[in-house]
Amino acid sequence: MKRARGLALVGLLLGLAGCWDRTEVNDMAFTMAMSIDKAGDRAVEVSVQIFIPRSSGGGGGGGGGGEMQSGQHAGGATLVRSAVGKSIGEALSKLQEQVPRFLFLGHNEVYVIGEEAARDGITDHVDFLARAPQSRKRAYVFISRGKGKEMLKTQSPLERSSAEVVREMAAIRTGLSMTVKDMEVQLSGQSDSLAVPLLEREPSGNSGKSKEGGIHYIRGLAVIKKGKMVGTMDDTLARGVLWVRNEMNSAVLSFPAGGERGGTVSVRSWKNHARLVPELRSGEVVMTVVVKAETYMLQNTSGMNPMDPKINRQLESQLNAALDQRIRRSIQTAQNKWNADIFGFADAISRQYPQQWRQMKGQWDKLFPKLQVMIQAQGTIERSGAIGGSTAVKPAEVMNP
Repeated sequence: MKRARGLALVGLLLGLAGCWDRTEVNDMAFTMAMSIDKAGDRAVEVSVQIFIPRSSGGGGGGGGGGEMQSGQHAGGATLVRSAVGKSIGEALSKLQEQVPRFLFLGHNEVYVIGEEAARDGITDHVDFLARAPQSRKRAYVFISRGKGKEMLKTQSPLERSSAEVVREMAAIRTGLSMTVKDMEVQLSGQSDSLAVPLLEREPSGNSGKSKEGGIHYIRGLAVIKKGKMVGTMDDTLARGVLWVRNEMNSAVLSFPAGGERGGTVSVRSWKNHARLVPELRSGEVVMTVVVKAETYMLQNTSGMNPMDPKINRQLESQLNAALDQRIRRSIQTAQNKWNADIFGFADAISRQYPQQWRQMKGQWDKLFPKLQVMIQAQGTIERSGAIGGSTAVKPAEVMNP
């Protein structure tokens, strides 16, 4: 009996899978970022930023193709390699020939598409990012002015790599953020347009003239229509887009206080919410954007006393006028300049009025520029700080009703 049990146990052990096909960590090259650039007709240049762990103070490098340049990094070094192919998959296969370790994209958290490649079309590139098994759906996607490879080659004095810089900025939502999953969903939505964060390099004080100098930051957004980049919006217009899309995390708003003394009041919003309300009026759709923002005062140079209820209501009226103007400028620019519904209006209409949307869908390019949009800004100033009026005037001069 014991012998039978022993034989059965040995038989079960023989069926267990071994680990002869394992890949050691030391044999893997972990990529932190990948860029996609146009390289001639129907060809792409793919670059990867590989992190090389080193002790603090060790040298690092960034380079393209088969070159490597030295530089200092905090906590490690980065190596940049590039290859050209007819597709991203083919370029990555050629890249593997340049790296003595197995390229692993599972830790990749940043994808950068160069401006020329974005204007040529991003649909095929997004197909790879959404389809590849190693591609992380939560990885951030950016469009870069110039070549995307240049972002990978820049060096950061604060973070361990340039990829870490833009990833952290996207995570704390200093501007628009877009993941692979977000882009996949929006490209399959009712609108044929979307907005992608735009990276722009700002030269550093010490190395601004060098090829590797400067760091890329999020500066506005790129407007995508029918899969191609058609234009850009600056930071101010981009913030208006964030308000409409209910993606504004926190914002500082400065507006004229009005009154006899003039001056400016600055507030920071800390609780924001926006929703889109489509309505059918006389057979036409009217879109209402309802924006709520709870704010607290940062600075008051008007001499007005915000602790007085009447003055506070007056300041809130000025706040809502400024918020209305910022949002309206962004919507008008998208309608009149780019004819690109980057706000999700089409999706809101299709959910609320699915039958009417079936008739409107084929004519959305003609209807969107003429769409009547109403804005209801409902901002409040919840806290005025530890003092009442401005410190620039004497207490006796603080304006009260």
